[in-house]
Amino acid sequence: MPDNQIDQLNDEEMLKNLVDFAVEFWRFNRMFANILDTLDVGSQKKYINKYYWFWKKFEHLLATADISLINVEKEPYDPGMAATPINLDEFEPGEPLVVEKMIEPVIMRKNALIKTGTVILMRAQPDGPDGSDSLDSPDSLDLSENGQK
Repeated sequence: MPDNQIDQLNDEEMLKNLVDFAVEFWRFNRMFANILDTLDVGSQKKYINKYYWFWKKFEHLLATADISLINVEKEPYDPGMAATPINLDEFEPGEPLVVEKMIEPVIMRKNALIKTGTVILMRAQPDGPDGSDSLDSPDSLDLSENGQK
C-alpha cells in the first residue's frame, strides 16, 4: 500500500486491520501448534522457544493498542459468552457443555468487546479423574506463556 493510502486510513480502519491481523495470527498459532505436535521433543523445544519470541512481540503490539485476545477453551459454555458456537444444534437444551476449541478468539479493547469469538462445543463429562468435569479431547499444545492459545 503506498504511503499516501496509509495516511488516509482513519483510526477505525486501522483498528479493523489490526483486529483482522490478530485473528489471522491466532489461526497461524493454532496451525503451528499442530505442526509442533508432529515433531520430536528436541525439535519442539527449539521451535517453541523461537515462537515464544514472536508471540511476545505480537502481544506487545496488541497491548500498545489496548487489545487483548481472550481464550475460552475448556471453559463451561454459557449462552451469554462472547463467542458463537458453530455446533450448538448438536446438543439438547440445558445439556452441560464445554468449549472444546476456539476457531477465532474473542477480541477486547479497553474492556469493550471488539469481536466475538467462534467456538466448537462438546459435552461436559461429570466426575473426571480429578473429581471435576473432564473433557472429550486432550489439551492442545499451549504456545503462549500466559495460556492464550
